[in-house]
Amino acid sequence: MRLLSTYAPLPKWKHLVRALFPMGEKIIEKPWYFGNELSGRLSRSAWSLALIALWRKKSTFKSEVTIWIPSFFCNASLAPLRAVGVNFIFYPVSEAMEPDSEECTILAVNSPPDIFLLVHYFGRPNRYNFAVKFAHDSGAWLVEDAAHALIPVDNIGKLGDFILYSPHKHLPIPDGAILVIRPTGPSQLTIGPGSIFDNPLTWPGQLKEVQRRMVDYAKINRFMSLIWITKRGLQKMGIRSQGSKALFAESLEVNSNNIPSTIEPPAQSLLGMRLLAMLSSEIDKIALGRIRNHEIWADFFSSRSELNNKIFNSDRGPKEKWTPYLAAYRGDSIAITKAYYFFQKHGIPVLTWPDLPPEVKSNKNSNSIAWKLRHTYIYLPIHQSFNFSKLLLLNIN
Repeated sequence: MRLLSTYAPLPKWKHLVRALFPMGEKIIEKPWYFGNELSGRLSRSAWSLALIALWRKKSTFKSEVTIWIPSFFCNASLAPLRAVGVNFIFYPVSEAMEPDSEECTILAVNSPPDIFLLVHYFGRPNRYNFAVKFAHDSGAWLVEDAAHALIPVDNIGKLGDFILYSPHKHLPIPDGAILVIRPTGPSQLTIGPGSIFDNPLTWPGQLKEVQRRMVDYAKINRFMSLIWITKRGLQKMGIRSQGSKALFAESLEVNSNNIPSTIEPPAQSLLGMRLLAMLSSEIDKIALGRIRNHEIWADFFSSRSELNNKIFNSDRGPKEKWTPYLAAYRGDSIAITKAYYFFQKHGIPVLTWPDLPPEVKSNKNSNSIAWKLRHTYIYLPIHQSFNFSKLLLLNIN
């Protein structure tokens, strides 16, 4: 039995039709920022991070800035940053996916950060205590990577200098990332007229040079929204690719290329903008659907005796407010690998994450926790288009 579900949510026909026509003015970013903040849109949060690095260079008059990235991070998201030209420090994380405060303090002696990235993995709020103080004491800009968070909740989006949101990861849109700048973060940034951040409408243009430098290893595809709408239309009609079978363990080659061969231009597409404008009013409904689907996965695993005590949900508790991005499950290497190939066999888009940066893979001893996290988790979709109707009929054997 194959479910043939999709990795990403599918748009409704009515939204696709309405997106073909001009829309009136609307503050698209409203669900993601507060009144005293500055916000703007790009196509991907990877561009947002590159733009922040450019601003840091400009504000410090440095030719190269040092950015601290958690070792448990996706290398593909660093492509624009690599084109900017930065000094990477991949800091160690704990098994709770939080910064290892002791190791970070030691690293800062010789390589203090200009930018410190704190990730809210899979929508769960990461604890701030160390990151806020560390950024303040180091004079670093604190960037909250909330790409896995649907909207601000609890402390997400309330303590950093910059917040990265990626609504395209949660909503059926081809592209769309929200960058928020906060004047009340640890660095007390100035965002008024004449600041280095300028008008958000100029942000894509500020990335032209970075875009040019990326030509050597990633082509800019200006037709990705057209490809997206064609693919989603076929999927909605039931025409779906079987997809390639990925191995559970990523390549051990340090220099293996997991940077995407194509990437969108920095500016959000017109299609993405129109769909985001329509769907931003449905955020609460989408959040409830994701929470419900997360619970369905929990029921599936709890009803399988062969999985009990071998694979467990280390994700969202029933009383927590945040919206999960994926259903995250962890287990020993044998059980988690078995489950991974079982879901692949039945057409369920199971994921592993991330494709670790080569700098992390080349030093597994110092990044042992990141390596362990990468190989003991699987992630399952909980988006509103996922078909659960046949799920409970599946048996793992």
